[in-house]
Amino acid sequence: MLVSNLTLSVLKYTKRKIIYSPYIFAGLSFFTFNPQAQNNLNQWINLQNLGTEGQETVANSNNKYNLSSFAIPFGMGYKANLNKKLL
Repeated sequence: MLVSNLTLSVLKYTKRKIIYSPYIFAGLSFFTFNPQAQNNLNQWINLQNLGTEGQETVANSNNKYNLSSFAIPFGMGYKANLNKKLL
């Protein structure tokens, strides 16, 4: 997995009595996966080869899903300083 993230604080901690800081973040991520299941003989089977997502149906013919993908994480939050001595 490869991840990159950028966080921007809206308010900076200062010597004043501000002990909180809202923030926003966004990033990019690349990841790989390999869905598996255990059979009755305790062997691990790769599920992509079995067509568990309908790959072998007439509608999808023989298109298998990729075992890697990208993601774009984003959000916002609220940081609070719980100890005034840290300011």
